[in-house]
Amino acid sequence: MKVFNLCAKVTKRHLVSLGVYLGIFAVLAVMLTAFNNTSQSLSFEAVRPSAAIVNRDGESALVRGLEDFLAGYADMVKLEDDREALQDARFFDAVDYILIIPQGFAKDFSQGGGTLEKNTRFTSAEGRYADLLVNRYLSAARAYRQAAPELSEEELLEAVKAEVEKKSFLESQPIDESFQVYFRTLPYIMMAVLILAVTTVMMVFNKPDLRMRNLCAPVKLRHVNLQLALYNVCLGGVAWLVLCAMAFLFYGGRIQGTDVRLVLLILLNSICYLFVCLSVAFLLGNFVKDGGGQNIAANFISLGLSFLGGSFVPLELLGDSVLQVARYTPSYWYNHAVEAISGLVRFDSQALGPVFISMAIQTGFAAAVFSVALVISKFRRQRTEGFASVKTEMA
Repeated sequence: MKVFNLCAKVTKRHLVSLGVYLGIFAVLAVMLTAFNNTSQSLSFEAVRPSAAIVNRDGESALVRGLEDFLAGYADMVKLEDDREALQDARFFDAVDYILIIPQGFAKDFSQGGGTLEKNTRFTSAEGRYADLLVNRYLSAARAYRQAAPELSEEELLEAVKAEVEKKSFLESQPIDESFQVYFRTLPYIMMAVLILAVTTVMMVFNKPDLRMRNLCAPVKLRHVNLQLALYNVCLGGVAWLVLCAMAFLFYGGRIQGTDVRLVLLILLNSICYLFVCLSVAFLLGNFVKDGGGQNIAANFISLGLSFLGGSFVPLELLGDSVLQVARYTPSYWYNHAVEAISGLVRFDSQALGPVFISMAIQTGFAAAVFSVALVISKFRRQRTEGFASVKTEMA
């Protein structure tokens, strides 16, 4: 494992610079997560509008039940039965909904009639919701009165008090938005870091003197390439572990209660993209000759793929022409898989099909790029230009 140990020594010499890059990219990922976090929730939570009831009908079981029912779904506000006070409350939006119960309403309602005075803004969703609650109560009371006229007022009120049962059709709690955004920006960080790390090692092995010495060494070239590939995989695994550990460190508390299968699918998807990053970095290692070209390649490739793939801008906001081009990039299928995983409500073959198809396409991209890199590497070894001067550090 002499080649493997040599690669480790080269990486160790550049550990500080690689750590600085990793730290900068990690801070950038956290900032992007904070800026892009829209705090969306797939669960239902009823809004509590503010409502006021002006009772001009006196004490009655029907009106008392209506007040108690509305108080269970809205924040009640006390207003004086004064024209100017009611107008001020509506003008300054102190209350979303005002209900005026006229005199004799309970008697008229028992006879099949009865009208209420309502005051709310036409564009107020909260006011319309409060009005729906009032209509729901009165409709239920009228239906029970017609179906069972023998019921007393108290029995009628108990029958009308129907609780709404909320059910979630998700098999687990959805993935937190911050966790999703972090993994959507992960392709940019992982691609840039691995290009820098892999090309740093390959620039040393591409030095003409070292290449000619390796060709004369008793170690077979196949073994050299195998150990070099093994080291790159280990390097990528370490980078992946560090980046995922940061995700759980920053956002682990927000995914408590989430189905572990969703988290495992997110991690599996990032592993597929890890091999894409390694294959692209190995391909660029055949061309990069100095630190300037290394930085240009890392930033240009990582930023370009991330913008096209939807890491910084959601896929639904990209234009059709951009999406047509983006479908030919692995980052698009990575983020497509992230969105599909985040929207899973069940784990059958039909629901998981798009997720595994996206992962398979990423793996296909990685295999294709790696095959091209192997062909180019072999072609360069067979040409005399492959031993030209390369600007790297001296041992």
